[in-house]
Amino acid sequence: MSTQSVRNIINNQIDSLIEKARVKVEEEGKKQVTKFKEKIPTPKELVEKLKADINPDTCSKEGKEKFNKKIDKELDKLKRIEDILNKSNNKLQGTHQDLTDLIENNGVVKTINGITDALKPITDSLKNVIAVSPAALMSQMSLPVTGGPVSGLAIKQLSDAIDFAKALIAEFVGLVDSIPLMLNFYQNQAKEIVNKLNKIMAKIADLLDKIQKLKLYMLSLKIQFEADCAELLASGNSGGIPTTGITPPLTSDQIYQQSLDELKIVIQQLYDDTLADLIIQGRTKAVERIFTLTKELKEGYNISFKVIKI
Repeated sequence: MSTQSVRNIINNQIDSLIEKARVKVEEEGKKQVTKFKEKIPTPKELVEKLKADINPDTCSKEGKEKFNKKIDKELDKLKRIEDILNKSNNKLQGTHQDLTDLIENNGVVKTINGITDALKPITDSLKNVIAVSPAALMSQMSLPVTGGPVSGLAIKQLSDAIDFAKALIAEFVGLVDSIPLMLNFYQNQAKEIVNKLNKIMAKIADLLDKIQKLKLYMLSLKIQFEADCAELLASGNSGGIPTTGITPPLTSDQIYQQSLDELKIVIQQLYDDTLADLIIQGRTKAVERIFTLTKELKEGYNISFKVIKI
């Protein structure tokens, strides 16, 4: 492999990787974080959007469908944002791994270092040729006064070989000496980009965590809505007088204060208690609506539930 081939690998693969990484930091990172951070509602905004009075109208079949559609609409919005952020995060993780390989001398860098290691015996051999060449050149020559022959062709061939060997040695040695400097230059750039990637990926992870919490919170509102309506109907309230509204398991301020695992515990307890109460009251339709959330809570949040026989 020629020295130019090695330089082409550096320019086409390493330099290209660095430039593409810079673009992804901007397009998949900074812009996405800024754009979707503004689109994710705060807990207070979400609670305000989803507030509903608990009365016979809202707790009717039509009222519950209307409430659930309102929640499903907000869940769909968050799901779309979540999907886009996950795709961006996956792209950034791939770039992060490529840059890490560059920094840790893996991948293409390992290949280049292998080439330079293979060049060493070649340069050593050429150096040996040059070392013995003066003696070989002198052996082909004799002074005219001694009557010995002078081989002009042999002298020229050996001289050309020496020059060629010197040129190759200079080229290979120059390559071997320059590669560490070039790699160090690109590795330093890669480290700077990795630092930026780490910050951006941390921000994306924070946004994804908030989305998970908001989605889980909205699912809890569905459960709580059924519980509050069941309580209203059990109390015999049919006069259409609204109550103060849904009694959420957590206040809007507590949503982000709780860890995702802590929220799961709250939701799991709410689900189990509500389901048990509805079964005791014989609210079959409400129980069916609660059961529809089981799959989503299990698959999306790995929440396990008590087995309750109806």
